[in-house]
Amino acid sequence: MYDFNRNTQFHLSGIPAGFDSVDFWEWFASYTLDGSIRGGMAEFIIMKALGIENERNIWDSYDLEYRGMRIEVKSASLFTRKNRHGFQYEYTINQRITYSIEPKHKHVIGGDWTSRKRNSDIYIFTLISDMDISNLEKWEFYIIPTETINKAFGNQKTLSLSSIRRFTPPPKKYSQVREYIDLIIKGGIDMSYDPNTEKSAPADREAEKIELQRLIACYQVASPDDKNVVWAALNKYASQIDRI
Repeated sequence: MYDFNRNTQFHLSGIPAGFDSVDFWEWFASYTLDGSIRGGMAEFIIMKALGIENERNIWDSYDLEYRGMRIEVKSASLFTRKNRHGFQYEYTINQRITYSIEPKHKHVIGGDWTSRKRNSDIYIFTLISDMDISNLEKWEFYIIPTETINKAFGNQKTLSLSSIRRFTPPPKKYSQVREYIDLIIKGGIDMSYDPNTEKSAPADREAEKIELQRLIACYQVASPDDKNVVWAALNKYASQIDRI
């Protein structure tokens, strides 16, 4: 089978054409905040966090497989790029972030369509909170068993980031993803998380701290119009700074 890799040169009759596979990848995938590229990037990052190598197949009913568990990866970014003045791009803050959790049919080759369902065992919702996507400290990973989503949200088609944050413990870091999923597989994770209980109060404060840090970072790069929006969000923490 022909292998298209980082050493592949485009050619004419065996003579190098002057560009290679890396040139193509830089042209095609260098803007990784774009939704069409970001999803693949999120799958790649999680694959590396899990220490596995899965071939990417966009036609599969789930994205990755780890220790027999089917993983569905959803991605979002705090920033988006707007083309407002020709080729002069401007970054703006996404005011509302949602993820698709819609149950879907699965087609079996030579067979019929299955009933609608979520064809995974675990969902990982990722959020890039900085424009530097290579900084893994700026990635957030919200990990939820699919069974838990089914029980809590039924046939709901989308799930907002705010709902995820209310429903789950604080996001995991890149270095914590594998360990946390291993705990889920072993049955050591209690997903009945309630941020209003005394038991979860320390985790809730940590989530508020992360949110405050994110808003401050957003304010520093926001456009003049967006600064007002971010400032309004920051105001809700004004009376809680000492506690956080």
